[in-house]
Amino acid sequence: MARKSRKNMMPLEATALPDKEKKVLFKAGLYARLSHETEENIERGTIETQMELMKNYVKDHEDIVIEEEYYDASFTGTNFERPDFKRMLEDAKTGRINCIIVKDLSRLGRNYVEMGNYIERVFPFLNVRFIAVTDDFDSFRPGTDLMMPLKNIVNEFYAKDISKKVSTAHRRKWTTDEYMCGFAPYGYLKSKTEKNRIVVDEATAGNVRLIYKLFLEGKGYTSIAKYLNEQGIMSPLMYLKSLGYQQNVKTNGVWTKTTVKSILTNQAYIGSAVHGKVVIEKYNNIPLHATDPSEWVIVENTHEPLVDKETFEKAQERVKEISDAYFAKEFTKHPPNEKNLLKGKIVCGDCGKGMRLSPRTKKSYVYFCGTFSDGINPAC
Repeated sequence: MARKSRKNMMPLEATALPDKEKKVLFKAGLYARLSHETEENIERGTIETQMELMKNYVKDHEDIVIEEEYYDASFTGTNFERPDFKRMLEDAKTGRINCIIVKDLSRLGRNYVEMGNYIERVFPFLNVRFIAVTDDFDSFRPGTDLMMPLKNIVNEFYAKDISKKVSTAHRRKWTTDEYMCGFAPYGYLKSKTEKNRIVVDEATAGNVRLIYKLFLEGKGYTSIAKYLNEQGIMSPLMYLKSLGYQQNVKTNGVWTKTTVKSILTNQAYIGSAVHGKVVIEKYNNIPLHATDPSEWVIVENTHEPLVDKETFEKAQERVKEISDAYFAKEFTKHPPNEKNLLKGKIVCGDCGKGMRLSPRTKKSYVYFCGTFSDGINPAC
């Protein structure tokens, strides 16, 4: 027997009851989305404007009532990993709503493959009516789905085009002598007089020079971190917090060997800006990822250096020696990933942090506390 489409089938109650006894057939969820919640958009009330338009639409349709409002601010339309969209979908699955209304198709999303899947398969499977107001699309009305796939394709290409242009603009700025980063590196502060400039922070610059000095004298990453903690020197994270940034920090924010190594390998300390270490390409659906050093964009002499190039090069030589010595050990050739059956389940009894698994020989593995390894808490 041929499968009947229910897209164009109205619920039985619509024809079984007299006009005066018609009941509400559709409990609607209004969904609004905004890619970037900027101050300008807040002032324009973009989310509110979308909601108002949908509410006015519902007022003109007696068979629809508003059950819930959903909105995702600062979420791209190129994927559906959005908290309120997921909440709306759960409500549709449980039957709390049986109608989804958006301002237009692009508010639901800009990925035409996923859009088609939701509109043509998921919503009909859940017996959910879908309405895009300004696109005049109603899944329960005959003859409305011919233009929908084309509009979805246009929306996706529009999103990719905008994302690509933004990425290109950023890369163009990378080639200038401006410092295009969110926070200034430890030892520097953002200039209060010049945009995209950093200046030496005399309160912490000496600590950066001290780290290089101790390292070239033979101390290791952990030993340096331990020394800085013993001297009561605030870590970069806690220093930012003391300046009014990173107020949501919940850890004790002490120095670790990872922090020390990042300072010893950061070319910012010889006056260079390095861009593109970590990138995201939304227009190619490539998530946030680290790039190969050959892809980095390095601009020299963008700001005053804290160490000279000779000192920095010597530090890099020692960093490489330490790395080579570590990976020359036999146990590093046997990664423990497949053996770590207790990952995320075993913690240190002293500090509560997750235990790490490390190979010691070809056949033996040891759990250890990373807090102890980093020189933070010797009692672990």
